[in-house]
Amino acid sequence: MLLIFAIVYQVLCSLQVLRPQIVVQEFQAQRNISFGVANFGDIPWGRRMTGELKLSQPLDACTNMSVETKAYFLFVKRGNCTFVTKVRNAQAAGYQLVIIEDNQIEETQRIHMADDGTGYTVTIPSIIIKEEDGKKLQNYLQNKTGSYLPGLDITVLIKFDVEKTEQVNVVLALSLKNRETIKLLREFKPYYDKLKSANITYELQYQFYRWPQEIYNKPLEDCLGAGRYCALDPDGKDKIANGRNVVEEQLRQLCIFSIDQNLWFEYMETFDSECTIPQGYERCSADISKKLFKTSNDKINKCVKDSYVQVNQSVSINPALNQNKILERQIELVYNSGVQGYPGAVINYQAFGGRVTAKNIFGEICNSFLKPPQECSSELDDQINIVSDSNLFTTILIIVIIVIVFFVILFYVYTKLMQREISTANSQQFL
Repeated sequence: MLLIFAIVYQVLCSLQVLRPQIVVQEFQAQRNISFGVANFGDIPWGRRMTGELKLSQPLDACTNMSVETKAYFLFVKRGNCTFVTKVRNAQAAGYQLVIIEDNQIEETQRIHMADDGTGYTVTIPSIIIKEEDGKKLQNYLQNKTGSYLPGLDITVLIKFDVEKTEQVNVVLALSLKNRETIKLLREFKPYYDKLKSANITYELQYQFYRWPQEIYNKPLEDCLGAGRYCALDPDGKDKIANGRNVVEEQLRQLCIFSIDQNLWFEYMETFDSECTIPQGYERCSADISKKLFKTSNDKINKCVKDSYVQVNQSVSINPALNQNKILERQIELVYNSGVQGYPGAVINYQAFGGRVTAKNIFGEICNSFLKPPQECSSELDDQINIVSDSNLFTTILIIVIIVIVFFVILFYVYTKLMQREISTANSQQFL
């Protein structure tokens, strides 16, 4: 499973040059160009986009661009400003997608195209490609001479393919007491209800970290399991609360989710509003759970207790030292799922890229089914074709020709009919 997280993204997402042939030959050996996806903007997962590529002026796209040279896909060089600034400038100029050339040698799938805090203003997708691949495209775009001629521009196909399966696996990556997390859950709940009958398995991924194995022999105040499962101190330098309070609460929430997912959504909503003090999480959680389950907290307590591994039957379990099966799975997800920010999502072992919204996650879930359920009908699409100026001209020309041919045929038929009428009339005059 660890390898699946690592390779699915690289296999499915790729860029392919369709024309001109001289550029296609530049990538003949590799055929497909790998890329990384931005952590902002709406990524059309499950779809493919085709369009013509234009060179940014200025090349770094760090300043406003004129809409007079409006094109569809924009080629940009990395550096001098944030990723968001580049893409927002391109969006304002009317472009539909941005391809950024890296400025150093590295694997693009590992690049975190981070949101600078203003990514909510961006809706178009953007990707980053290797410097060596970008140079080939840039050289052609810069050296192309002469006026605009249809057929000489670079046309690319960008695949945002997803792993399609009969059963879709969804991991929701969450951060405790994060306003965006609660907002996402609140907005996702209607989609969750809508897909209730669909074949979907859900998991949760919370924020954890762990210390090196060498120190797994003593309790640590921000951890459970002697440094195996840790969280940041929620009040920083203030020592009233500690990371262990957060880890314990996240474990309780994982247990509630395993017992009843619907009640978990209710629990999260109530927990956000009522449980404001980390050192009081345990008592607050117990009060909420009693109201929701309308019984005692025995189920939750049993889940928590059973999740610890008892190495020696003669020694009682110590949460501060013992290994935990549920939290081990969390550590596996944290270090291998590929989630770049919280809140986030992983769908069919592919980390969700782009702007994390409930609607976008719903769209990728729908596109990840081999046979999508009826509830997904509004979200299904395969390819987005961006009509270029040259294609538009060709389309209009064809329509004009068809109209002319139609009227020529109509005129010909009309002429023949008139000749026949005149001939008939002349014949009757001699009878």
